[in-house]
Amino acid sequence: MKKLLVALFLLFLIAQVMALSVSLDKNIVKKGESVLFSGSCTQNKPVKVVAMRQTLVVFESEFKCPEKGEWEIPQEIGFLTPSGKWKIFFSQENSIKTVFLTVMPSRESSLFVTDFFNEPPKSANRLDLIVLDLKLLENNSPVTNAEIVFWDLNGQQKKMQESGEGIYRGLLEIPASAKLGDFNLVIAAEKIDDTQRKGTEFSAKIAINQAPIIVIIEEPPRFSFEIGKPVDLKIRATYLNKTPLADGKIALIMNDTTTELSMETPELFTASFIPLEQNSQTKKIKIIAEDAFGNKAEIERTVVFSSGLFANLYLLALLFLVIAIIGIGFLKVVLPKVRQSTIKLQRPGSEAEIR
Repeated sequence: MKKLLVALFLLFLIAQVMALSVSLDKNIVKKGESVLFSGSCTQNKPVKVVAMRQTLVVFESEFKCPEKGEWEIPQEIGFLTPSGKWKIFFSQENSIKTVFLTVMPSRESSLFVTDFFNEPPKSANRLDLIVLDLKLLENNSPVTNAEIVFWDLNGQQKKMQESGEGIYRGLLEIPASAKLGDFNLVIAAEKIDDTQRKGTEFSAKIAINQAPIIVIIEEPPRFSFEIGKPVDLKIRATYLNKTPLADGKIALIMNDTTTELSMETPELFTASFIPLEQNSQTKKIKIIAEDAFGNKAEIERTVVFSSGLFANLYLLALLFLVIAIIGIGFLKVVLPKVRQSTIKLQRPGSEAEIR
């Protein structure tokens, strides 16, 4: 029993030694230099690595833990990575370890100049498409065959294409779900000549606003409602690029009462309601269109309520009912009594004539 406890204790110590751990040989490094990652892990199990700089994914990789349970990985910090403070996650099964690395620009990473044909905008809307056109220069001469990358709003790295001598183009699409507020656009360039490496880095802030929504009221053509007459609503809502709203919803607010329209197609929403007599005081109604990401559009309309044919028919029917009741009462009650009184008055005169 004692030997079994000792064996279990040794296995526990081995497991603790082989548990995931991470260390760095330096915490600050310049672009173009290398940093050594090392640590321990569970044998023959994969270890995943994700390096982040704020919301940007710097790189992702995976390696298999050696049989000895210890590992060392030298990582060169290239020019196609953003400078700043990196947060690097190492994960194996349910264990996660985090280390921090500060990346600084170097002389070689600042030799090129980015000359934009159109400067990135100061602000943009969700679903906008921003064209990034620039010329990469060194001492006012175009730099060809370079590699230029940027990071989109999902934090993923995108590559720019060379479309001319030293001219590079990329498309930055802002998704409907993009986080509102400032987005830090980061562009990094690198070129390798023989054994020499050069590069540059550019960043700019873009304020992200809500995606505009187009709301078109197809029915009714006029906002003049007759009390008692059904009103059919047909409203079309899309983004500026004519695509349907993501999980779109449209609501009608009238007299503090909210009516949600039904989705007939991804773009068309419908509803029906009957204006009542109390609606005659309503002067304005609101129509609100919204998607799953909080993009919203609101329009307001002035409504004129009128009695109309339905109300006139209603009053005519009511008048007819009153007349009918009066007529029936006259025929059933008043007229028989009048007849009886007439007979009583005429009977003595008839007897006198008989005598």
